[in-house]
Amino acid sequence: MDKELLHKYFKGKTTEKEERQIMEWIDSAEENRESYLRERLLFDACLFTDLSHLRRKPRASLYLYPAFAIVAMLSIVFVMDLPHMHKPKPAPAPIACDTTALSADSLNTREKDLDIPFH
Repeated sequence: MDKELLHKYFKGKTTEKEERQIMEWIDSAEENRESYLRERLLFDACLFTDLSHLRRKPRASLYLYPAFAIVAMLSIVFVMDLPHMHKPKPAPAPIACDTTALSADSLNTREKDLDIPFH
């Protein structure tokens, strides 16, 4: 007898014709009756066995936990650095310029080169 048909019968989803076929098969030989009972025991055992602990965890959890950890670390770094972001930055130091090398003649020469009238 086909095990799929027996399982269908155990679930109560067979037609009358299939049920008669199974009953005739069971009544035809003692070996068939034992085979039927053995299959029924296995089917019932599977119904009452909790296999939920054997299921694999979804793969999304492999990526979600590290992603949350990274986001949390970046958030902490940002919050810790926030006070530093609002501090006024010091003005840059003025550039020291040696004005002793400049003379009136050098300024006049430069103005002539630029065609700027000297006042």
